[in-house]
Amino acid sequence: MGLAGFFVFNFTFSNYQAGFLAGFSGLLSAVCLHLAFLHHYDRLTAWYTPIIMRRITIFATVMLLVCLTLMVWYLYSVVSKHQGFYPVETSNPARAVMSFLCVKWAGSLVYLSVVHRRGMLANAYQNLEQPA
Repeated sequence: MGLAGFFVFNFTFSNYQAGFLAGFSGLLSAVCLHLAFLHHYDRLTAWYTPIIMRRITIFATVMLLVCLTLMVWYLYSVVSKHQGFYPVETSNPARAVMSFLCVKWAGSLVYLSVVHRRGMLANAYQNLEQPA
């Protein structure tokens, strides 16, 4: 969805802000899917450490705040100026929807990275407590 939205908004409608947000939401969703696959196949600790997961959490939190700010700004602009969806080239509702998708995937990435980091730390402490 994100990659298709990137190409459609950028090259068909020339709405570069919505295209960038669609591409960025696609990137965030790919990272979420990557973490879910690695966790499912028990390969997460081979790829990531708790420190890297913490950095992913910080990055996703910053992106969540930025995208949430953009979404509120676009929605305010739509409501205050009574803008419609058409023409798509200058559509703030389309930008608001794409920024909402970024908020959704950034929030999912925050959740996944926190949960997996806690799991990694719990496994590390459990391995330390076991007698040799």
